[in-house]
Formats: sequence, structure tokens, C-alpha cells
Amino acid sequence: MAREALTYGMSPSPPSAWYVSPEGTESGLLLGVATAPAKNLGRSYDRLFGMIQRLS
Repeated sequence: MAREALTYGMSPSPPSAWYVSPEGTESGLLLGVATAPAKNLGRSYDRLFGMIQRLS
């Protein structure tokens, strides 16, 4: 999923950097929209939703 997200110009990152300790960690993918221009949010959401549907 991370590789496909990169093809859409997204910058996924693993959540492991956000854990205080390795105990209790879970796999996942962190995607944020904090720096995305508001005019692109709808299109970005549609791409992400489609990608999740295809890969899950």
C-alpha cells in the first residue's frame, strides 16, 4: 500500500516512529493531510479510498 500511495504523490510513513517503546506496537500506515491544499482533499480522499478498496 505504501508503494502505491507514493505513485499518487502521497508520503506514507510507518507509525513505529510514534511509539514510545516497542512493546504493544502494531503494524500500520500513517497518512496525513496537514499540508495538503484544501482544493485537493476530495481527489486525494477518493484516491486513498480506491487504493484501500483494491488492496484489502
